[in-house]
Amino acid sequence: MNVLFVGGSDPSGVSGVQRDARVAWSMGVHPLSVITAVTAQSTSEFAGVQPVPQMMVRQQLDAVLSDFEVSAVKVGMLWSAVIAGTVADSLRDVNAPIVLDPVVRSTTGGALLEDSARQTILERVVPLAGMVTPNAYEAGYLTGIDVCDVDAARAAARRICEMGAAAVVTGVASGDEVVDVLYDGRFRDMGGRRLDSGHRGGGCTFSAIIACHMAAGRSAAEATTLARDAVRGSILESTSPGAGRRVAADPRGSELVLAIDELAAISHMADLIPECQTNFVHAAPDSASPDQVLGIEGRMVRAGNSVVRTGMVVPGGSRHVASAVCAVRARFPELLSAANIRYSTSIVSAMVREGFVVAFYDRGLEPPNVKESGSSVAWGVSEAASASEAAPDAVCHRGDFGKEPMTIIFGADPGEVVSKIRRISDRMRRAPENSPPS
Repeated sequence: MNVLFVGGSDPSGVSGVQRDARVAWSMGVHPLSVITAVTAQSTSEFAGVQPVPQMMVRQQLDAVLSDFEVSAVKVGMLWSAVIAGTVADSLRDVNAPIVLDPVVRSTTGGALLEDSARQTILERVVPLAGMVTPNAYEAGYLTGIDVCDVDAARAAARRICEMGAAAVVTGVASGDEVVDVLYDGRFRDMGGRRLDSGHRGGGCTFSAIIACHMAAGRSAAEATTLARDAVRGSILESTSPGAGRRVAADPRGSELVLAIDELAAISHMADLIPECQTNFVHAAPDSASPDQVLGIEGRMVRAGNSVVRTGMVVPGGSRHVASAVCAVRARFPELLSAANIRYSTSIVSAMVREGFVVAFYDRGLEPPNVKESGSSVAWGVSEAASASEAAPDAVCHRGDFGKEPMTIIFGADPGEVVSKIRRISDRMRRAPENSPPS
């Protein structure tokens, strides 16, 4: 899946298209980029901006749009009326949702938009947008409304939709809380505890996540809800890579995406993919249910002798393997990651020879109410974990009527899961006589 990000370049990497690309990659999305302006800024100050010539902006857009199937577009910094018009012309016939993040100024104080560009954005860019994501200042700048409370935020959101946008989300602080107002023909107010606003990167992260979710077919409302949760986690986990402001952390999927690529690259990995295909999940220590566990929305599937990922990495991307992680953590909380592979006696033999702790459960003993509730995996893994004295490296079942046998590999992190599966694959490739017992 490809998402195009149009905006400014930030050499600090914490905003602009650099930030957008990092967010997309952490979700398993391929980022495309078109640079509209080059800025000179750090985590503490803004030094200057140099717009990219109009012809180069157009050439970048032509190069990307003629080569790639684009599933969504996010538009950020536009700087001038000329660039805004050029972008609008190029995106007019794009058959994909467009998210507009109408940045006006940098967190570090620099201007990101000439005043003369405002009208062009309102008349030519806003009508193309499936979602507009202004903060309170930007919503006020676009509409002339003083966005100082929830009623004013609602008025500004409605006004922007009247200009042609399909949906708008904007936020306003109220004491110790912040309220995000979403309008797509009806209002939804989403409140939460106010977090430190002195960080950088939160706004770019928010709109980039929305674009990626809309690329996957989610509505503006669904994408906003997911983005709010993710950005909250990014802000709470903010870091200080530079000498200035704190920076919102990358979304949590980065570690899992890297491990998925490593897993797909294992020699003969296709031989370990089951008929139901493979999912790979990772839970944060505070994940309490499967819908909070990161997983692949599609799965890892065989493609000839290769393995490919078929969807984004998002919370709730997996049901069964995520349920397995939640179940095993009830007894062994250190196990945060898992992937399912094929079951066979040769795989079990390889695991035993590698010294793995292998636990089993019998699906034939599954209570009827468990089958009816669809919680077979959670029940089975709980049974196996309860009977295991040590944290299991793998939990297996030999199948049941109409149910494929399965092996689930567990680890403390995605990298450990990859390492274990690589060891299984390597062990299975060795001739038995050359395999000393573990």
